[in-house]
Parts: sequence; C-alpha cells; structure tokens
Amino acid sequence: TSQAAVGAILGIGFFNQEINVAGLGKVVACWFGTPVGAMLICMLLYKLLAAVYNRLTVSIFRADSLLRIGLVIAGCYAAYALGANNVANATAVFVGAGMLTVFQAALIGGLSIAFGVLTYSRGVMETVGTKLVRLDPFSALVVVLAQGLTVHFYTLLGVPVSTSQAVVGAVLGIGILKGAATIKRKTLYGILVGWFLTPPVACFIAMCIYFAIHLEYVAR
Repeated sequence: TSQAAVGAILGIGFFNQEINVAGLGKVVACWFGTPVGAMLICMLLYKLLAAVYNRLTVSIFRADSLLRIGLVIAGCYAAYALGANNVANATAVFVGAGMLTVFQAALIGGLSIAFGVLTYSRGVMETVGTKLVRLDPFSALVVVLAQGLTVHFYTLLGVPVSTSQAVVGAVLGIGILKGAATIKRKTLYGILVGWFLTPPVACFIAMCIYFAIHLEYVAR
C-alpha cells in the first residue's frame, strides 16, 4: 500500500511540480531496507528462539501450546504494527487536505482494513503463507514477529513502508536458513515484479484521474 500511495502522490506532484526529493529518497531507501532488514531480523530471531525452544524441558503438548500462544501474541503485535503504519498510507492524504481529523482517518482506515481482511485477503495469505516457502508453526511465529518488529521500527521513524515487503523478506530469511531450494522462485519473481510495477502504475493512474478532473473543472 505504501508503494501505491506514494506512487499516486507523485503523480499529483508531477502536475503541481511539488515533489520533496529528499523525502522521496528517504521513502525509497526504506523500501529497499524493509525486506532486507526483515530478512536479517528473522534469521537472527530464528537462531535465538530456536536455541531457547530446543532447551524447553516440557512435554510436546505443552511446547505446542506455548507455540500456539506465541503465534497469537505475535500475530496481534504484527497486526498492531500494520495498523500503525499502513492505515496512514490510505488516509493520510485526507488528513493533509483537512477533510478528516487524525482520529476519523484512523477509524475509517482501521474498519476498512478489517473489511478487506474478511473479504479479499485469502489469496494473498495463501501466496505468502504457502506458495513462497513452506512454513512450520515455529517458522511462522518467527516470520510474524520479525515482520512486526520491522514495520514498527519504520513507524517510529515516521516512514510508510509495505508490510508485504516485510513479511516476504522474513519468509525469505527462513528459506535461506532452510536452503535456497525451499524458495519457490516463480512466486518470488511474481512478487518482485509487482513491487516494481506498483509505484509507476499508481502514478500513471493518479495522473490520468487528476488530469480528467482538472480538465472538467477548467471546462466549467
């Protein structure tokens, strides 16, 4: 979402000749840093948590229960980080334009994200969860935790980043640890193409819409 939002804003910026090059450079640098950072964090967390998990002197059923609880907690944290960062991607422009307050934008954005999860998120879940690298429950816990930490870090910096980049980077970290052969390259290539095409496509669409609206306004 951050790539689409920034691409669309750039489209308007081209028309108005108001582009903050320094700010844009910071955002783009973070786009590259997000998957790489999530990958490194995931690999480090995997090593550390695996060492702790393997030392547990509990029954297999107790260990499984702890893992399930950890997955729920990590999932809630990752969702919190997603909301803190990605809601702004879709609603910040309305706050900047004075159309909504921060609270109103956050409320509308949060409800819309929840609605999106309940409707069209299944395909993306399957791609990330099964079609890139096959994850076991422990690996899934590490991936979600690494994703949440990465997105939370950039949120503290005030930079919009893509949670999909973070989670894909984390999943790739698991794939590297388990062997490059576990990474499904066809899926990875498709994701990379989507990442690179999203900003220019969003920019072009925004320019077309802005031009059409502006043309109609001038005609009046």
